[in-house]
Amino acid sequence: MSTDTARTAPAQPQQISLPNSLMRAITGMAADRQAPPVTILEAAVLITFGYALYVRQDAIDPSQVAIPTPQWNTICQALLDVPTWSGLERVNLGLDWVNLGPATHDEAAGPDPAALRQSAEMPDCPVADWQRAVADRSTRLGYAAWATRIRNLRQATAGVTRREAGGDG
Repeated sequence: MSTDTARTAPAQPQQISLPNSLMRAITGMAADRQAPPVTILEAAVLITFGYALYVRQDAIDPSQVAIPTPQWNTICQALLDVPTWSGLERVNLGLDWVNLGPATHDEAAGPDPAALRQSAEMPDCPVADWQRAVADRSTRLGYAAWATRIRNLRQATAGVTRREAGGDG
């Protein structure tokens, strides 16, 4: 598996054709009326780009990727619960996940809030708010970058609100 991380723009976009199985996965997800629209979009994007990366690799080493153990277990159980012609097929799906899927890791405890509070907490962007954003996976930014983006968003939103109210913007 290539470990080259240099980004170079290709002359032409990589052209791929998704196999029927992945097209069924995308359209099946889109047909799920209980799935939030953003989840459907994320699934379509990740399936497409994941397949594009897969096609570019000579070999994929599943040990080079690790997901939290609870997520790994949930996926494994979902595969074992797939309706199939026989119980053996379900077991084979689970075994394929074990053999081909990613490694696992214990979830990290998260950043130490005391260190942040002692150094650079911004009063209008509490560390606790950032920690919640990290925990619910709505950001992967460090505290300072997150706080800066929150401030910029607030400033931009305030400008729009003033213009809508007829004030200066």
